[in-house]
Amino acid sequence: MTSSMRDDFTEEVKRTLAARVNNFCSNPDCRAQTTGPQEDPAKVVNVGVAGHITAASPAGPRYNPALSPEERRHSDNGIWLCQNCGKLVDSDVSVFQEKVLRAWKTIAEERARNSIGKTSTGELPSANLGLYLEFQGIEKDTYSFRTPIRSFVLGLKNGVGGGTAKFPGIRYRRACGLTVDRFGIDGCFRFGLPSSPSENAWEAFRGGSDYVIHPGETLKIAKLIQHGKKKAVDGIAVPNSPDGKSVSQWVFDRVVFHCEISAEGLPPTTVEKAVPDDLVSWPY
Repeated sequence: MTSSMRDDFTEEVKRTLAARVNNFCSNPDCRAQTTGPQEDPAKVVNVGVAGHITAASPAGPRYNPALSPEERRHSDNGIWLCQNCGKLVDSDVSVFQEKVLRAWKTIAEERARNSIGKTSTGELPSANLGLYLEFQGIEKDTYSFRTPIRSFVLGLKNGVGGGTAKFPGIRYRRACGLTVDRFGIDGCFRFGLPSSPSENAWEAFRGGSDYVIHPGETLKIAKLIQHGKKKAVDGIAVPNSPDGKSVSQWVFDRVVFHCEISAEGLPPTTVEKAVPDDLVSWPY
């Protein structure tokens, strides 16, 4: 394929990508310095490359046909890497997907931003990570339309003023009474973090190198449900019922949600949140 068919970066974009990460490789497991002095005092050595996050041409790795040529050659579509990592990410696109490279870029740029004007090690400010547990309401059980469930969205929130939460994770005690809805957050099998291998008393979700939560953002992870318990076997007439249908009463027990939150560079934090009991009337 000829170079005219590629949406290559300009030299200005390449310099910008390198400068935004202090000329270090953006791979957090590498971070090799990519520039240095030559013996000739007027020259420098450069072993860095401006890689395309999504390919510059249709035959390239991670190509996105929805992008325009201008978007493809824009700095937003670039990442600064050493030559070894540049070759690596284009050789195994199933592992080094677009979301992985964008997470690397976010972390590398934040590290560089935190180093400006400081004689520091370049360590990032700590994230302010907390539990997000949103009550959605009472709804029908997907498997049994006669049974009501309470539904919640489980997530993690990163407070304003801290650093980016890298590789976040959360696990909670199954004994609390909330179980994971396997249909996902929106019923389309979508989860904000992948489920981790099962543990004896815990349900766990952990993010790999492709997950970060920026300050002020919330990452919704999974939908949790609680099944109601039938209080009355016989239907109970409800005065002024609009349709005259009989209903049963259902009890939802109080829940003490005990979880452990983690992220790279942060000690695990234990959080508890209580959800009060509830009594509802539910139609047959």
